[in-house]
Amino acid sequence: MKNTKKEVLRNCMPAMVCMVISGLNTIIDGLFIGRNIGEDGLAAINIAWPVPAFIIASGIGIGVGCGINYVSALGKKHEKEAKEFLKNAFVFLACAGILYSVIFEMTAPYLMKMLGAEGKVHTLAVQYTRIIAAAALLQIFGAGLVPIVRNLNMPIQAMAATISGVCSNFVFNTIFIFVLQMGMRGAALGTVLSQVVTSVIAGVSIKKSGALSREDVDEKRSGYIKKIFLGGIASFGISLLPTWVLALTNYQCLSYGGSRTVACYAVISYLVYPAQNMLTGIADGVQPLFSMCAAKENMEKKEKQIKGVVTRLVVFVSIFVMLLLFAAAPVFHKVFSLSSENYEPFVQGLRITAISLLFYGLNRLSITIMNGKGQHQEASIIIYGEAIIYTPFFLFVLPKLFLVTGIWIEPVAAAVLTEAVCVIGQLRKSEKYEYTKAG
Repeated sequence: MKNTKKEVLRNCMPAMVCMVISGLNTIIDGLFIGRNIGEDGLAAINIAWPVPAFIIASGIGIGVGCGINYVSALGKKHEKEAKEFLKNAFVFLACAGILYSVIFEMTAPYLMKMLGAEGKVHTLAVQYTRIIAAAALLQIFGAGLVPIVRNLNMPIQAMAATISGVCSNFVFNTIFIFVLQMGMRGAALGTVLSQVVTSVIAGVSIKKSGALSREDVDEKRSGYIKKIFLGGIASFGISLLPTWVLALTNYQCLSYGGSRTVACYAVISYLVYPAQNMLTGIADGVQPLFSMCAAKENMEKKEKQIKGVVTRLVVFVSIFVMLLLFAAAPVFHKVFSLSSENYEPFVQGLRITAISLLFYGLNRLSITIMNGKGQHQEASIIIYGEAIIYTPFFLFVLPKLFLVTGIWIEPVAAAVLTEAVCVIGQLRKSEKYEYTKAG
């Protein structure tokens, strides 16, 4: 059991730190923009965020999909096939990055209007989006190579790549926003260049691992890309869902409270997003272990031990962060320079939203375990059911009942329902397994 704990912590801690620090990129941008441009800048970057988030989610999905298939092939002793998944992941990332550059560059002004930006906020949001779009290729590699490195059994290197990117983002933002006074363009440029740093370090780690050694190329590229896509679609959903919720919530905030409420929610999302990333990171960290258990025979006991250890870790971390956000809410109001009129809605919103973290962490773990074990359809149904059905339902119904407070209640309601769906699904699968075994 001690070895299992060490193995889980060895994989989880770097991934958790990696995801938290990755989420800090949004806080860094928020701090710099809030102090340099003000609440219009905060609202603009919050409205524009779905574009870089979509690019990053795509990279993560491709990287995780590649990693799951790589570990599975390696566990079955199919080393050549495992290497083909890596090669095809690079092709997939490159094609997606080029496509996104073209689409988002052409549609930026219209997309920002669709997301609710008007006037000065629209101008600032378009400035940010166009630079992000132009460098989509760089960003998607920065996001996609990190989970690949993690699945190559190099969690420390994956963490180092992410930390280097975030530290460089701080430096770039200082130069571009404060020194050169480039405003939103400076924030976007800092984000892009930080992803370059991440991708270079991750790429060097993959090269040094020897996993991409030259061999005969398998011409059946479409088959590998399809498997990568199926393996990564749930992780894409997990990564993108907070941004989808952000876009819907921005719309509701504008409807029920105007730009001040959008700025208020922007800071809440800056703080909650890294916490969600932390919990997602724990799940991502153990994904290679569950993938390996699924690929090998007679690993049920080992899998059960891993699940017990990581579940306790998720519960401890989520409760700790929830209490921290609850207690420090008034302090964060001052740190982000929000107006005095926003004090009460911000403190209330952050405290209510923090309650969702416990359920969020547990259901993200369940979904990631399903996906890591090859149960891609079940994992996708749960995550996209949350995204398409009951999250929008709660977000549009609850504000009608409780006004702005209903917006803050939505993440709690959605997280609780998703966890209930996960538990019911696991119970049914367990009953089916016992029935099959008995038969």
